[in-house]
Amino acid sequence: MKKICLIFPFFGEWPSYFNFFLKSCENNSSIHFLFFTDSEIPATKAKNITFHPFTLQDFNLLASQKLGFHIVVEKSYKLCDFRPAFGIIFEDYIREMDFWGHSDLDVILGNI
Repeated sequence: MKKICLIFPFFGEWPSYFNFFLKSCENNSSIHFLFFTDSEIPATKAKNITFHPFTLQDFNLLASQKLGFHIVVEKSYKLCDFRPAFGIIFEDYIREMDFWGHSDLDVILGNI
């Protein structure tokens, strides 16, 4: 079976509907969900969800190192500009994966 992950860097307070999103992630056990966040880590026992403590400064440093030029993201909403590069930026976290992607927290996932 192919290993697939979705990458979610998120900084700030979780949205009010985040628990619903997490439940939809849990229900897609064939997909691994990787969160990089400075938010409070929710209590979940889902084996397909991993939280990495991470700050926006950590993202800037890692992205700068991986992409080879100076990155300064000051507002977390600008992270979407880097989505095509998540595979390079987070390559050390997804080495075992066959495929990777990204999505948004405001999408309640069906059976993917």
